Amino acid sequence: MTTSPIKKSLHERIIEITLLQIIGIIIIGISDLVFNWVAFWLTWTSTTILTLIIWQLLAKSILKNREKVPGRAFEFLFFLFLFLSSYAITFIASFVNEPSKIIDSVFMYILFIPSFVSSVYCGWLYYIKGVYN
Repeated sequence: MTTSPIKKSLHERIIEITLLQIIGIIIIGISDLVFNWVAFWLTWTSTTILTLIIWQLLAKSILKNREKVPGRAFEFLFFLFLFLSSYAITFIASFVNEPSKIIDSVFMYILFIPSFVSSVYCGWLYYIKGVYN
């Protein structure tokens, strides 16, 4: 008995989204250090848009096929992305009082918007739509 390609590709897509988040944040950090702000904004914008598109397609695919995800993958990812975003905000907020770091703090907040987006999608799929066994 073979597994359907939808279930197999669903788990692969979840892993790809997580890796995209990590790679995107690393690329944005490198572009911030090496290049100018234009490269930073282009990289951040493309990462955020790509994250939104992938999550939207994944959510449509799951809801269209009425597919149940085995285990609690979305609950785990929800808390992972939420922890990452919350930790980043707490860390970045510690630099706000220093006048020379205000601009850097604003840009660091912007870095973690894809993590917030992913957290919202994971929470919506798991808690509101009930996509689990």
